[in-house]
Amino acid sequence: QGDVVSFGSAEQDPELPAPQAAMLDEDSLQTISRESIRIQDTIDVNPLWSIQVYGGKVNGSILAGRNFLGRESGDVGSALVFGDSVGVTRRVMGILDACYPFAHKAGLLVGEQVGLEGSDPKSGCVVLLLPGALGTAVNFCGVRPVGPELQVFDAD
Repeated sequence: QGDVVSFGSAEQDPELPAPQAAMLDEDSLQTISRESIRIQDTIDVNPLWSIQVYGGKVNGSILAGRNFLGRESGDVGSALVFGDSVGVTRRVMGILDACYPFAHKAGLLVGEQVGLEGSDPKSGCVVLLLPGALGTAVNFCGVRPVGPELQVFDAD
């Protein structure tokens, strides 16, 4: 007999924002970049705009990334990232670090495209933004358990 694996059911905690999933690829990164430039031009013309609208100093990259991903900084406690190219994954992690500096990030690189230079135009990342923080192990991240716990004692 091996280790026991426990499973349970979970539901979204109604007091927290729902998890948000997004697919980011070269096209979406270019969209974020163009929007970042447009927003930054507005901020450069009227530097007080970001303070008046957002209550603090922000830049075009932060606002464009948050707009694209659909979550404000306080709504994200952690992010899970699953990428298939080092180039795209690095850029996505840069956006996540700028947009959600206090959120914990974890993930992995999957697939065959693990080259350091360039990236396949079809490559990308799936990002799951979660309201709760990641622990030392992946935990419920903002959902609460419901129903009885299930245990698996043996599997093929």
